[in-house]
Amino acid sequence: MTNEPTLLCGMDEKHLWPPDRDNSFYFHRGSWWNNYPLMQTCFGQKITNIKEAVKASQLMQYEGLRYAVEANRRRAMHLSGTFPWQFNEPYPNNTCTSSVDYMGLVIKTFKICFLLGKLTRI
Repeated sequence: MTNEPTLLCGMDEKHLWPPDRDNSFYFHRGSWWNNYPLMQTCFGQKITNIKEAVKASQLMQYEGLRYAVEANRRRAMHLSGTFPWQFNEPYPNNTCTSSVDYMGLVIKTFKICFLLGKLTRI
């Protein structure tokens, strides 16, 4: 999920919740990547506002990338490296896989993946 300031650039605050596919603002801008039901399952149905949803979504994105990067690092001499597919978001999607959102704000995943390159844990 993109950052909250970027969400507010594309819709009124009244449309921010719930961030699921039944909300036409989320369906139109990123339905493919919308994982709201999975977020609720992973966090015990306790996500109750957009700030929590953004944090949960970005944490899940980070965990997925962390897992992939660490798995690839264990295969060190058998591959050239790991590159996330999308760096920045070229369209104001609400949910996406980028590390920098449409407004140029860094998604926490980017900061953490940058630090992963410096870690020695494998």
